[in-house]
Amino acid sequence: MRHLKILLLSILLLIFSNCQKEPQQNSYDLVIYGGTSAGIAAAIQAKRMGKSVILIEQSTRVGGLSTGGLGQTDIGNKAAIGGISREFYEGIKTYYNNANQELNISVINAAASRP
Repeated sequence: MRHLKILLLSILLLIFSNCQKEPQQNSYDLVIYGGTSAGIAAAIQAKRMGKSVILIEQSTRVGGLSTGGLGQTDIGNKAAIGGISREFYEGIKTYYNNANQELNISVINAAASRP
């Protein structure tokens, strides 16, 4: 019985000693506050330059005006858009062109299989 008490006491001490650990601290070359288009572009560029980056956004929406609907970049002078922004918009165009092609093929196949 005495050994059981010592074992239980040891287990409790082990459990409570682990609860006293300090939180882990991380270190970054760059901390960006704001998940807007500019914040994301800055994070991408810093990562491309070999820096460690953390991007912090206080809301559940990331991307700023670029993800919120039409903006000046959608209707304005497209030649003025360059760099990471241009890569982003070209990536969206490619994604949706491919998605539309897959959709069109599936619609054609479905229509062709009808009696």
